[in-house]
Amino acid sequence: MLDGGPAFPEIQESLRILDGHLLRFLDETGASLCIVLRSAAVEERGYFERVYGRRASIVAHDPVAMASYAAMDGSEVSLAMDSTILREVYGWGGKTLFCNYSGRDVHRSSPVADLCYLDQPDYEVFQARLAGLLAMDINRYINATEANARHVMRADASSPSYLAIREIVLTKLGNPTSGYKGLV
Repeated sequence: MLDGGPAFPEIQESLRILDGHLLRFLDETGASLCIVLRSAAVEERGYFERVYGRRASIVAHDPVAMASYAAMDGSEVSLAMDSTILREVYGWGGKTLFCNYSGRDVHRSSPVADLCYLDQPDYEVFQARLAGLLAMDINRYINATEANARHVMRADASSPSYLAIREIVLTKLGNPTSGYKGLV
Protein backbone atom coordinates (compact mmCIF):
# COMPACT_ATOMS: atom_id res chain seq x y z
CA MET A 1 0.00 0.00 0.00
CA LEU A 2 2.81 2.44 0.78
CA ASP A 3 4.24 2.16 -2.70
CA GLY A 4 1.12 3.30 -4.48
CA GLY A 5 -0.80 0.06 -4.77
CA PRO A 6 -4.29 0.14 -6.28
CA ALA A 7 -6.17 0.24 -2.95
CA PHE A 8 -7.42 3.55 -1.60
CA PRO A 9 -5.70 6.09 -3.90
CA GLU A 10 -6.94 9.00 -1.76
CA ILE A 11 -5.13 7.55 1.26
CA GLN A 12 -2.00 7.04 -0.84
CA GLU A 13 -2.13 10.70 -1.85
CA SER A 14 -2.69 11.79 1.75
CA LEU A 15 0.39 9.84 2.86
CA ARG A 16 2.48 11.33 0.02
CA ILE A 17 1.45 14.83 1.10
CA LEU A 18 2.33 14.04 4.72
CA ASP A 19 5.73 12.65 3.67
CA GLY A 20 6.40 15.81 1.65
CA HIS A 21 5.40 18.07 4.53
CA LEU A 22 7.59 16.15 6.97
CA LEU A 23 10.60 16.22 4.67
CA ARG A 24 10.26 19.97 4.18
CA PHE A 25 9.77 20.55 7.94
CA LEU A 26 12.88 18.47 8.71
CA ASP A 27 14.91 20.41 6.15
CA GLU A 28 13.73 23.78 7.43
CA THR A 29 14.01 23.13 11.15
CA GLY A 30 16.57 20.38 11.67
CA ALA A 31 14.00 18.53 13.80
CA SER A 32 14.40 14.81 14.32
CA LEU A 33 11.96 12.15 13.14
CA CYS A 34 11.42 8.62 14.43
CA ILE A 35 9.36 6.18 12.37
CA VAL A 36 8.18 2.99 14.04
CA LEU A 37 7.39 0.27 11.55
CA ARG A 38 3.93 -1.33 11.66
CA SER A 39 5.24 -4.68 10.45
CA ALA A 40 8.40 -6.66 9.84
CA ALA A 41 7.89 -6.39 6.07
CA VAL A 42 11.06 -5.51 4.19
CA GLU A 43 8.96 -3.42 1.79
CA GLU A 44 7.76 -1.14 4.57
CA ARG A 45 11.28 -0.42 5.81
CA GLY A 46 12.43 0.05 2.21
CA TYR A 47 9.71 2.59 1.55
CA PHE A 48 10.69 4.77 4.51
CA GLU A 49 14.41 4.42 3.77
CA ARG A 50 13.80 5.58 0.18
CA VAL A 51 11.61 8.51 1.22
CA TYR A 52 13.50 9.73 4.30
CA GLY A 53 17.01 8.35 3.92
CA ARG A 54 19.13 9.41 6.88
CA ARG A 55 16.64 12.09 7.94
CA ALA A 56 14.66 9.58 10.04
CA SER A 57 15.48 7.02 12.66
CA ILE A 58 13.57 3.86 11.78
CA VAL A 59 12.58 1.58 14.65
CA ALA A 60 11.80 -2.06 13.91
CA HIS A 61 8.36 -3.48 14.59
CA ASP A 62 8.60 -5.13 18.00
CA PRO A 63 5.27 -5.79 19.73
CA VAL A 64 6.90 -7.68 22.61
CA ALA A 65 9.07 -4.68 23.53
CA MET A 66 6.15 -2.36 22.67
CA ALA A 67 8.43 -0.28 20.45
CA SER A 68 5.57 1.87 19.16
CA TYR A 69 4.49 2.90 22.64
CA ALA A 70 8.06 3.56 23.76
CA ALA A 71 8.75 5.75 20.73
CA MET A 72 5.57 7.75 21.12
CA ASP A 73 6.08 8.15 24.85
CA GLY A 74 9.50 9.63 24.13
CA SER A 75 8.30 11.95 21.36
CA GLU A 76 7.51 15.62 21.67
CA VAL A 77 4.70 15.24 19.12
CA SER A 78 3.38 12.04 17.55
CA LEU A 79 1.70 12.26 14.17
CA ALA A 80 0.06 10.09 11.55
CA MET A 81 -2.83 10.15 9.14
CA ASP A 82 -4.85 7.68 11.18
CA SER A 83 -3.73 5.25 13.83
CA THR A 84 -5.29 3.57 16.83
CA ILE A 85 -2.10 4.06 18.81
CA LEU A 86 -2.17 7.78 17.99
CA ARG A 87 -5.63 7.91 19.57
CA GLU A 88 -4.17 6.18 22.63
CA VAL A 89 -1.37 8.77 22.86
CA TYR A 90 -4.01 11.47 22.54
CA GLY A 91 -5.96 9.79 25.36
CA TRP A 92 -2.99 9.72 27.72
CA GLY A 93 -2.29 13.42 27.08
CA GLY A 94 0.59 13.14 24.62
CA LYS A 95 0.84 15.79 21.95
CA THR A 96 -0.58 14.45 18.70
CA LEU A 97 -1.27 15.65 15.19
CA PHE A 98 -3.67 13.75 12.92
CA CYS A 99 -2.96 14.72 9.29
CA ASN A 100 -5.81 13.50 7.10
CA TYR A 101 -5.51 14.92 3.59
CA SER A 102 -7.58 12.13 2.02
CA GLY A 103 -10.95 13.84 2.01
CA ARG A 104 -12.28 10.87 3.99
CA ASP A 105 -13.89 11.44 7.37
CA VAL A 106 -11.63 9.00 9.22
CA HIS A 107 -11.26 11.05 12.41
CA ARG A 108 -14.62 12.67 12.78
CA SER A 109 -16.33 9.52 14.04
CA SER A 110 -14.47 10.11 17.31
CA PRO A 111 -13.31 13.67 16.87
CA VAL A 112 -10.07 14.94 18.27
CA ALA A 113 -9.66 18.59 19.19
CA ASP A 114 -9.11 20.86 16.20
CA LEU A 115 -5.71 21.73 17.66
CA CYS A 116 -4.64 18.15 16.86
CA TYR A 117 -6.27 17.67 13.47
CA LEU A 118 -5.42 18.87 9.97
CA ASP A 119 -7.26 18.23 6.74
CA GLN A 120 -5.93 21.14 4.68
CA PRO A 121 -2.99 19.95 2.56
CA ASP A 122 -1.31 23.37 2.72
CA TYR A 123 2.30 23.13 4.01
CA GLU A 124 2.18 26.48 5.79
CA VAL A 125 -0.79 25.32 7.86
CA PHE A 126 1.04 22.07 8.68
CA GLN A 127 4.24 23.91 9.59
CA ALA A 128 2.48 26.41 11.83
CA ARG A 129 0.47 23.72 13.62
CA LEU A 130 3.41 21.37 14.18
CA ALA A 131 5.70 24.20 15.29
CA GLY A 132 2.96 25.45 17.61
CA LEU A 133 2.50 22.01 19.18
CA LEU A 134 6.26 21.62 19.64
CA ALA A 135 6.46 25.00 21.38
CA MET A 136 3.30 24.57 23.49
CA ASP A 137 3.66 23.93 27.19
CA ILE A 138 2.38 20.42 27.99
CA ASN A 139 0.06 21.67 30.73
CA ARG A 140 -1.54 24.14 28.32
CA TYR A 141 -1.90 21.33 25.76
CA ILE A 142 -3.55 19.01 28.28
CA ASN A 143 -5.93 21.77 29.38
CA ALA A 144 -6.92 22.31 25.74
CA THR A 145 -7.49 18.64 24.94
CA GLU A 146 -8.22 16.77 28.18
CA ALA A 147 -12.03 16.63 28.13
CA ASN A 148 -12.13 15.61 24.48
CA ALA A 149 -9.23 13.16 24.84
CA ARG A 150 -11.06 11.25 27.58
CA HIS A 151 -14.04 10.93 25.23
CA VAL A 152 -11.97 9.72 22.28
CA MET A 153 -9.67 7.26 24.04
CA ARG A 154 -9.63 7.35 27.79
CA ALA A 155 -6.26 6.17 29.03
CA ASP A 156 -5.95 4.02 32.12
CA ALA A 157 -2.35 3.16 32.99
CA SER A 158 -3.49 0.28 35.18
CA SER A 159 -5.40 -1.31 32.29
CA PRO A 160 -4.00 -0.43 28.84
CA SER A 161 -6.59 -0.87 26.11
CA TYR A 162 -4.86 -3.78 24.40
CA LEU A 163 -4.89 -5.75 27.68
CA ALA A 164 -8.48 -4.83 28.46
CA ILE A 165 -9.61 -5.89 24.97
CA ARG A 166 -7.61 -9.11 25.17
CA GLU A 167 -9.20 -9.95 28.52
CA ILE A 168 -12.71 -9.31 27.17
CA VAL A 169 -12.07 -11.53 24.13
CA LEU A 170 -10.58 -14.33 26.23
CA THR A 171 -13.45 -14.13 28.71
CA LYS A 172 -15.98 -14.41 25.88
CA LEU A 173 -14.04 -17.44 24.64
CA GLY A 174 -14.19 -18.94 28.14
CA ASN A 175 -10.49 -18.60 28.81
CA PRO A 176 -9.90 -15.56 31.06
CA THR A 177 -6.39 -14.83 32.30
CA SER A 178 -5.14 -13.14 35.41
CA GLY A 179 -2.99 -10.78 33.37
CA TYR A 180 -0.94 -10.58 30.24
CA LYS A 181 1.08 -13.77 29.65
CA GLY A 182 2.66 -12.82 26.33
CA LEU A 183 1.50 -13.09 22.78
CA VAL A 184 -1.26 -15.57 22.06
